[in-house]
Amino acid sequence: MNIQKAIVRRITDALVANAIDTGASLIETEIFDDGDGVTIRVTDNGGGMSEEVRQAALRDLNQERRDEYDQYYGQLAGQGSSGRGLVIVGYMIDRATITCTPHGWTVVEVHRERRDKKRKK
Repeated sequence: MNIQKAIVRRITDALVANAIDTGASLIETEIFDDGDGVTIRVTDNGGGMSEEVRQAALRDLNQERRDEYDQYYGQLAGQGSSGRGLVIVGYMIDRATITCTPHGWTVVEVHRERRDKKRKK
């Protein structure tokens, strides 16, 4: 995978830390490089979340990406930022979804486009 490995690592670290904070005992991480960018999927059994919490998390994640802050926020992601982790991840990604199952599983999927592809659009 050749797409800003440090940023992908920091995004993944922050999402896994968030799953750990929910008390998950099983966390599965998948990373896909699809040519247009990278999709990171974190699935955990931390008990799920209410619709209100899910919507708040989606607001944090689906905000305007700030390319000029990639390095700064990338350094902060995954470092116990007192609830700001999803906001920081939101600065580094292009879109996110969160799915909760009735059995307490949560799937957070984020996508980060390649910079060179994004600039051509």
